[in-house]
This record gives sequence, structure tokens and C-alpha cells, in this order.
Amino acid sequence: MKKRWPKVLSGLAVMLALAGVMVFVFVTKFTGSEPTSQGKPLRYWLNQRVETKPFSASPFRFLERHELSPDAVEAIQAIGEEALPALLNRLKVPVTDIRKRVLLLFGTHRTGEMMGYTPMKSILGFKALGPDAIPAIPRLLELLHDPQNLVHAAQSLCAIGPEGANALIGEFDSLSSISRRQVIVSLHNAMTGDLESVMTDFFIRLLREESDEIQLHSVLTCISFFDTAVNHNELVDTLEGLINHKSNGMRSMAGQALGNLALQGNEAALVVLRKHASAQPFAKRLVQLYEDVQSGRIGVTTPLMRFNALVVASNGGQNSGDVSSQSVR
Repeated sequence: MKKRWPKVLSGLAVMLALAGVMVFVFVTKFTGSEPTSQGKPLRYWLNQRVETKPFSASPFRFLERHELSPDAVEAIQAIGEEALPALLNRLKVPVTDIRKRVLLLFGTHRTGEMMGYTPMKSILGFKALGPDAIPAIPRLLELLHDPQNLVHAAQSLCAIGPEGANALIGEFDSLSSISRRQVIVSLHNAMTGDLESVMTDFFIRLLREESDEIQLHSVLTCISFFDTAVNHNELVDTLEGLINHKSNGMRSMAGQALGNLALQGNEAALVVLRKHASAQPFAKRLVQLYEDVQSGRIGVTTPLMRFNALVVASNGGQNSGDVSSQSVR
């Protein structure tokens, strides 16, 4: 029995050595040699994320709620274009079996945070670089055609700014139908105020598509996307065209999008809702919501409250109580 112990210990040593090699290969492959700033690697700066707004103030816009700290932004801007290969690599790290096991071994959350693997961190890195990240646009457009990476690629293009957003719009028609829907739904997380002018015409075009599914996903995103769009009357006209759509769901969501604009001061949207109030019950309820908010009978002080109020009013208060008789808080 004693003679077996050396073999057992030897076997354990070999296993531990192999495990060490696996970890080394994993870390080397997926972190690699990175550019540094102020003596610290890029992955350190990508972990310096701060929340600039509470969730209730911007519930559908990740890039407006989160950004890297001022020190991190300065450090990444100092690295400049040299950061792009690492950002692109992290953006598309595949979840392999080996990676799953290593993350499980060390703790998924801790390891992910330590190594900076979360794709959203790369997206924040692109945001920090802004125009300096423009050279990454061609590669990001290629990633749009990879189902595993298209969502984060689309969000990264928007994070770069108007140049990236315009490149995304230009590539959009070449995507598959499924990919186009996924991109539309993902856009609200990547939107910032400076992209509204770029994206408004794009969404107007999507709302006029012949595909009901593209229209549906677009109007869903419109409800949450236009947080400050109070003067887009062409958008109002397009949404009015969906008020009489054959689908009840489409009609209701078009009403919610119009109600969203009306609550933010778009008078044309309110006129459309009043126009259809006699024929469409949801339009009548949305007009009532507007009047209740204006009179102070309902308190809607944040975008999240506004969104919840629109959903409840459009659905007739089902499952949430009658919105006209309670404050949305």
C-alpha cells in the first residue's frame, strides 16, 4: 500500500501541473500583452466603471448610465489606437469549455471582473476613445455578420459616436432578417443623446418597412429610445400610420410611442392621440394619462415612471391597477 503513495502523489503533481498550464494558456491567450498607461494595463482601466445616472433616470440606456471614470478615460485616450486590438479581442472572446471550467474554478464573477472580459467594458472603452476608435469600424462591421458577436458589435459602433452609428446604418440592410431584429432591439442600450439626430431617420425608415417583425421591433425600441425627442414630427406621422395596423399589439405600442413623445412635450403626438381617441380605446386612455400628468393627479418624474405609466394606460390598467386613479411611483 505504501508503494502506491509515490505514484498517487506523482499523478496529483502531474494533474496540478497540467491545470497550471491550462490557466497560463487561458490567461495568456485571452489577456495577452496589453498596452499600458501610467504603468497599469488596459484591463485595469476598463474595470474603473462608474454609474453616472440611477437606473430610473435612464432605464434603457446603458451608455448614458455608465461610463469609465475620468482617470480611466484619460488613461485610455493616452493609449489611443493601440488599445483597439485588445478591445476588439475582448469584445469577441468565445465562451469555450476550457474558459467555462477556469471561470468555474476561480469564480465566474471574480475572474470576469479581474480579467475584464465583460464585452460591455470593451464597449465603454470604445466610448472613451470616441473618434480615435474609428479605425476599428471595419472590423466591427465584420463582427455584425457573426451571430455570437453582432449585438456587442452594434453597440460598440454606436459607442464610437455618429461615425460608427452611420457605418452601422450603412451595413444594416446586408444583415440577415434575424440579425436585423437583434440589432434593433439592442440599440436602446447603446443610445446617447448625441445619436438621436442620427438615428431618427433610421427608425423612421424601419417603421415603414414591409416586414411586420421589423416594424414591431422598431416601435418597441422607439418607446424606450426617444427620451428627449420632442420635435420629431416626421416620426409622429410615421407612428400615426401604425395606429390602424392590423395587429392589436402594433397599434397599442405605436400609441405608447406617441404617448411617450406627448408626455415630453411633442404637441403633434398629442394631436394624433386625440384624433384617434374615439376609435381606439388605448388612444383615449393615453390622452387621459397625459391630462392626469399635466394636472398633477399622476406623478411621473423619471423616464422609468413614464414608461410604466404608458404601458399601464395603454393596456387599460390591467395587472397594475387603474393608472388614472393612482400615482405611478
